[in-house]
Amino acid sequence: MTEPSCMRRWVAAATVVLLLGACAPTARTLGPYRAKAAKTAEALQSAVASDLLVIESVKRRHPTAAYVSVATSQAEDDASTAASSFLSIDPPGGDEATKLRDDLSDLVDQAEAALADVRIAGHQGDRAQLLEQAPALRDLAKRLDDFAQGAKA
Repeated sequence: MTEPSCMRRWVAAATVVLLLGACAPTARTLGPYRAKAAKTAEALQSAVASDLLVIESVKRRHPTAAYVSVATSQAEDDASTAASSFLSIDPPGGDEATKLRDDLSDLVDQAEAALADVRIAGHQGDRAQLLEQAPALRDLAKRLDDFAQGAKA
């Protein structure tokens, strides 16, 4: 086999691998899709709960500004990773799967916005703004937990 022919085969094989890897994963049935939605909601709820702990600590004047900054950034990153992982999955056919995705997508948007607000307040050292976020985060945490429990049912 000549060197250019071997190179073409390698390029073709690499192209096939890249194309297959670029395909969006699909949940074939509703059960696994619901389970993935529930796990995503739980991960988002965990990130929100982490920020609530940071806010409680700020209320008691315990953490350093650096800790608040890092912890709130990490919570936001964790939520974003979980959300993008779920949203990259194509839902199985049917209205129930579409509604599940739409409902979770709305919660994702709310969580990402709330976590960003907390991160920004933390980076700016705005204690009052951090404390103001707590009620909305508690409400969001409950709605995420309710979603997760409903998706498991």
